[in-house]
Amino acid sequence: MLLPTFAQATPFETRVEAGYKASETKAGRDYEASVGIFIGKAMRECVPANAELVKDYGNFTFVSWVDSTGKSDQLEVMPKNQVSNCFLTKFGHMTLPYPPKSGLTAQGYPLTIYMKLAP
Repeated sequence: MLLPTFAQATPFETRVEAGYKASETKAGRDYEASVGIFIGKAMRECVPANAELVKDYGNFTFVSWVDSTGKSDQLEVMPKNQVSNCFLTKFGHMTLPYPPKSGLTAQGYPLTIYMKLAP
C-alpha cells in the first residue's frame, strides 16, 4: 500500500498559488465543490465536539498534488497546529474524486484549501 508523502518538493507558496490558479477555472471550481464532502469529513474528525467552548482555532492553508486516481501527495499545512496536523493526516489518507484532466501537471492537480476556523 502506498501512503502519501508529507515532504515538499515544491515550495509551499508556489503550490498555494498553483492551487488558487487552478480554482479560477470552471473545472477547478467544480472539482473543489466535489472535494467539499471530504473536507467536512476530515474536519469533523479533527475539531472537538465542544468546539463552541474554544475561542479560536486559528486559520490554516493546506496544499497537495492530487494524482489522476484521486490520491494526494506532497501534503503540507501552514501554520501547523493540532487541528491542521490532524486535517493533514485525515485528508491525506482519503481517495478524492478524479481531478480534471485539464488541470493535471506532471506533479498532479494542485489543490489549495484555506480553512478559517471559528467556534
